[in-house]
Amino acid sequence: MQIHRFQRALHLARAGMSLTDVAATAGYVDQAHFTHEARRLAGRTPSELAPTA
Repeated sequence: MQIHRFQRALHLARAGMSLTDVAATAGYVDQAHFTHEARRLAGRTPSELAPTA
């Protein structure tokens, strides 16, 4: 379940959604929770994984 949620969150972030909205939409408690899981699963922050233009 964590991987599925994380993949969905990355898809949303790469589509241009704000990280705060990504976290809420994907089912994280808050943006910090999303960031923590990104570092744990991918070794990078969400901003590093889905940079904004």
